[in-house]
Amino acid sequence: MADTEEADKHCGKYLCRTGNVANLCRFCMCPTQKSDDPRREDDLKNWKNIRQLLKKKDHDALQAMSQKHLDDNAWYRMRFGQLTDG
Repeated sequence: MADTEEADKHCGKYLCRTGNVANLCRFCMCPTQKSDDPRREDDLKNWKNIRQLLKKKDHDALQAMSQKHLDDNAWYRMRFGQLTDG
């Protein structure tokens, strides 16, 4: 179990939650300015997409989704059940 701050640290998401951050959510790509709409359906963030951006060293794309550049996040190698694609 983790609180919000700890979970954000584990997945490499920005900890800041001001209007200057692109995405408040660690799960989806909802823009901060539109995060007050509960009916929005935005693309989900997933480790495969983030890993591809890390491999390409695309700092701008990572920043656009409020993700830190963590080359070696131990959680990317963990398997959590059958559905986890490693």
